[in-house]
Amino acid sequence: MKKKLSIACATALLFALMNPCAALAGEYVIDSGHSTVIYRTLHKNLSFFYGAFSIVRGDITFDPDNPSACKVEVEVPYEGIESFNQGRDDALLGAKFFNIAKFGEMTFKSKEWKKTGDKTYAVTGGFTLLGITKPITAKVVYVGSGPRPSNPPADVGFEITFTLKKSDFGMGNASDKRADEVNIMMGVEANKK
Repeated sequence: MKKKLSIACATALLFALMNPCAALAGEYVIDSGHSTVIYRTLHKNLSFFYGAFSIVRGDITFDPDNPSACKVEVEVPYEGIESFNQGRDDALLGAKFFNIAKFGEMTFKSKEWKKTGDKTYAVTGGFTLLGITKPITAKVVYVGSGPRPSNPPADVGFEITFTLKKSDFGMGNASDKRADEVNIMMGVEANKK
């Protein structure tokens, strides 16, 4: 029995070494402790303002050899906002902006992954903010993978970038076109289930 198990383990290891992408294929859960959302928006047409959301949750199905099998669902709770000023955080969580009393989070759910380069993908899906869902296409870069010291399955990392318009979601002043755009950059690390 031990000999059969050793042969099976050796075969699996050899297969993984010959085809490392196959070892990455699987389901992952986003590691909120190692993931962040950064946003950039123009303030009063004077300067760019940056902030972050420190809580990111969700699931990723990733197969670098089969983009049609990939999917991602991300949830970013508003309570994790960090504008580096408590008064501004309170204002952003109020009814004029994120309205945390009525809405708890923004979400993204992918519908299609298209491979655009060796480690890049165009990921289209529905982005929901303030109860309104709009289609967006995000650029997703597979950054890398590696084993966890405490657990053999691999972790994977991605950078995700996209732009949205606040006015599409009923937020902000639509007459100020330059300040309407928000650039989003996410660093996501996920643990294999």
